[in-house]
Amino acid sequence: MSSSADGLRLGTRDSELALYQARMVAALLQAKDPTLNVELVAYKTQGDRFLDASFVQLSRQGMTGVFVKELEQALLSGEIDLAVHSMKDMPSQLPEGLTTHSIGFREDPRDVLLLPDGKMIGNMQELPSGSRIGTSSARRVAQLKRLSPNWQFEAIRGNLQTRLRKLDESGGYDALVLAAAGVHRLGWESRIACYLNPFSTMVPAPAQGIVAVEYRTDNTQLAKRLSACQVPAVAVMAYVERSVMRLVEGGCQLPLGVFAHWPVEDDTFSPWNACLGQINTQTPLQVTACLLSPDGQHYREAKTACWVEPADTLEESCERLWPVVQSLAAQLRA
Repeated sequence: MSSSADGLRLGTRDSELALYQARMVAALLQAKDPTLNVELVAYKTQGDRFLDASFVQLSRQGMTGVFVKELEQALLSGEIDLAVHSMKDMPSQLPEGLTTHSIGFREDPRDVLLLPDGKMIGNMQELPSGSRIGTSSARRVAQLKRLSPNWQFEAIRGNLQTRLRKLDESGGYDALVLAAAGVHRLGWESRIACYLNPFSTMVPAPAQGIVAVEYRTDNTQLAKRLSACQVPAVAVMAYVERSVMRLVEGGCQLPLGVFAHWPVEDDTFSPWNACLGQINTQTPLQVTACLLSPDGQHYREAKTACWVEPADTLEESCERLWPVVQSLAAQLRA
């Protein structure tokens, strides 16, 4: 089925967070065209089925893009018109015939620490030696090992409610580290013990907090609808961060962090300011990237600042930023 007067079939994973993001995209599209009918079609992906395996284990078995493959197959077969993803879960390379870009505003891109029963803490370093931290992310494990070699790391899978239940009831975890975006979107901010500094403690995953839409390249009518819902500043951040990931030849499980943002006037980090939709004309775009070995022993960091012209089209901005992206990736690979 193609986008037409009959409406759109929007594919999504069947998790609560994925459905939330799919409804958000449907609302954005219908705000532009109130007559548009959008039908959600839910799928269970490989990543949802293999809950006993960590992302690293799945990657070693040759299973990449475990949260997107079923949706991409549905797109290519014509079962659905578009798919909604968390952009950080998307591989750097897409199947032939598909394209993707950001949609809407960016949620808080930081990672957060959660403790049992809603306990609070001043910062990550206050966790005792020997604490068992639940995370299935190679990026998080590698960066946290640099902070403290005495913490233990345990894989944890499942939706947010499942992970919180395991934290509170199983006794197998002393803390969890998760993306703030999902915690915010599902209304669990009260469980956040502390936010991790995105520069000195935990550089976020490329495009963390950004929602992506994926669709067939030949669907020009749908492309126009989706482009109207794109936010310029978020599109630039997504381009820079994912381009660095692609050049470093890393997927979503490489120990790689990339974060692009416009700083606030007092040089402190405010996600609400950093993720506003308008490109900041007063300060340059700041980009921080790091690449680590899985054990955190080897660490490379690259930083840069570059101006983005608000009058440029997205294509012109990307062309201007391409040498910056190449330089960052080269520094990480050196």
